[in-house]
Amino acid sequence: MNTMTSTAANKEVVRRFLLAIPAKDAATMRSVLAPEAHLTLMVAGVYSPQLKAFPQGIHWDRDRMVAMEMDFQQRLSGPYTLQIQSLIAQGDSVAVEVIGKGRRAATDTPYIQHYSYHFQINQGRISDIRLYQDTFHQWQVWSDLGAGVVPNYMKARGFAAAIRAPSAEPENVMAPEDRDAANKKAVRCFLTSVHHGDPEAALATWS
Repeated sequence: MNTMTSTAANKEVVRRFLLAIPAKDAATMRSVLAPEAHLTLMVAGVYSPQLKAFPQGIHWDRDRMVAMEMDFQQRLSGPYTLQIQSLIAQGDSVAVEVIGKGRRAATDTPYIQHYSYHFQINQGRISDIRLYQDTFHQWQVWSDLGAGVVPNYMKARGFAAAIRAPSAEPENVMAPEDRDAANKKAVRCFLTSVHHGDPEAALATWS
């Protein structure tokens, strides 16, 4: 299988897994998860005292993962939807941005979650998942303890003003491999600028 075919196949495996969640299709989820598959839920409990109920790095094996998805939807009123915003693959790694929407039955509270999934594929099946999400929203909806709490990052001022207007410069047409290299370089430059506290360098990496 060539690289392009393998990448497309990996994307399709991930897409099948994600679409099976709101469909409550446990059989499909199991079929695309390797026997050794596990999910790590990356949350901020170890760093945020308010979130001590959600310890960092919760791990689930394949059976617990499927059971968790089924149990989660049992606690909702009405349907649960997942909308894939972006899906990017390179080699055996797939990154997906997803919006999940539902409503907690016990409190009628809307649950609107922005998920960032990172999948590792092994021989055509998912072997590892890292899941990042808005932990404060998770806590507010499900803990019964967090009403009215607003995380500090949502209180920040002037963030929108720092974003530059869209550039009128024409886009350069690159070969796919050159574009991939340029994209990786831009991300590395951004992360380095944040590490060094250099806002001008950070802005230079944005369109």
